[in-house]
Amino acid sequence: MRHFLSVLLALVISGCAGCNPREDVIPGQIEATALVWQFYGNTEPNSPEPPRIEWVYPEDLDCGLSEDGIYQGFYRRQVPIEKTLGIKPQCVAGVFWSEGYYTQVAHKIGFKFTTSAFAHELYHAHLWRSTGDGNGTHTDPGFKPGGAVDQANANLAAAGYADEQVEARHD
Repeated sequence: MRHFLSVLLALVISGCAGCNPREDVIPGQIEATALVWQFYGNTEPNSPEPPRIEWVYPEDLDCGLSEDGIYQGFYRRQVPIEKTLGIKPQCVAGVFWSEGYYTQVAHKIGFKFTTSAFAHELYHAHLWRSTGDGNGTHTDPGFKPGGAVDQANANLAAAGYADEQVEARHD
């Protein structure tokens, strides 16, 4: 029984269906994370740490085909109730998981922090840490045009992260 529960927990914690996300630290990630996390108000010495970030690399992207034929997203894993209700898996560019406190972000070809789901997923984590609700329905004003996520991406752009294409560093 204990082994069964361990296997079940491992399956539940794995975030995307059929992919192999990695926790590599990509160039600029530490600085970009600090910039966004502080912009969201996490500036006090006792502020929570940002979530762990897992990158889903191009070979594991399997949905959201662009006009030039490149996949932009991945199918996030389904939680049990979604399977029970027959809800189809969602194609996403990123996802925040409160259990395990981590995000997964698509690291597509030509990746730039400002055009990825990076700031968006960090905002979910910020909301979850500050309110207890990551706002998966995106009703928080920070997700609206001109809101906190757009402002965070503008700050990233002003700091030079819009010009930089970050190549994947993984095995």
